[in-house]
Amino acid sequence: MIDVNTATLADFLGRAGLDVESAERAIVARQRFGGFWSIDEFMTAARLPPDNDAQVRNLVTVRTLPQKPQPERPDSPNRQGGDNQPNLDV
Repeated sequence: MIDVNTATLADFLGRAGLDVESAERAIVARQRFGGFWSIDEFMTAARLPPDNDAQVRNLVTVRTLPQKPQPERPDSPNRQGGDNQPNLDV
């Protein structure tokens, strides 16, 4: 299993089978928000095609959690207004 909070680009490209764009989006989001709290958050950030979803979910995990949510996180409890969908566009 690949920990999405510690995986390198090579891990994402090789063992998880992500394409370059998806892997880079995930890494940028991870750096921007301090890590992922769930596989769903990772999947949203990576914007994987639906046909890769199940395959990737079976290869990744969230073992190392961020220490605390950052105020700018889209899923932060302090987020003002809007719907509850995280906006992880990076």
